[in-house]
Formats: sequence, C-alpha cells, structure tokens
Amino acid sequence: MNTQKQFPIEQVISVTHRVLLTREVNKIPELLSWFAGESVFTHQWTQWAAQATPAIMEQHPFLALISLAHVTPANYAVEVGKIRHQYGDSVMLTRSVDAW
Repeated sequence: MNTQKQFPIEQVISVTHRVLLTREVNKIPELLSWFAGESVFTHQWTQWAAQATPAIMEQHPFLALISLAHVTPANYAVEVGKIRHQYGDSVMLTRSVDAW
C-alpha cells in the first residue's frame, strides 16, 4: 500500500479550506479516497474533508497560512498562480493507517 502521494496544491487546499480552488473537481474524490483508503463519493466529500484536514494540516502547517478570503472568480487564476509560486505546485501527502 502506497502511503505517500503527490497532489496538486490547489486540490489539497480545496480539501483543507473547503473552497473549490481547482478546476479539476473530479480529482477531489481521488484525493479523499486515497487518503481515506476507501472509495469516497460526492455526498461524502465534506465528511471526509473534515476528517482529513487535521492530518493534512499537521503534515503541512504552511497550509494554515493561506487565506482565500480575497479569491474571487475574477482573480482565481492569478491567486492560484501566486500560491503555486510561493508554496510549489504540489504537496506530498502521507496517509497514516492509524489516522483512520
């Protein structure tokens, strides 16, 4: 079982901040399913995101520094670019079998 996997930062932030920051919404269940170790369906996103967020934030405390209060549909692409520039394009997540 692979316990580490790289995900685009905007997908991770979409989970931890509960704000869709990715255009690839269909990838959110992939992240949550991998992290949970089981299939996560659309109606379960918020439940699994809430469960995964503390573990993700513990692994990557810098995520707590990211504020999305100023992100709008008009500036979305620019703001994602800024986040990627400052923190990188992706985040390596570690799934802990003990966390679930």
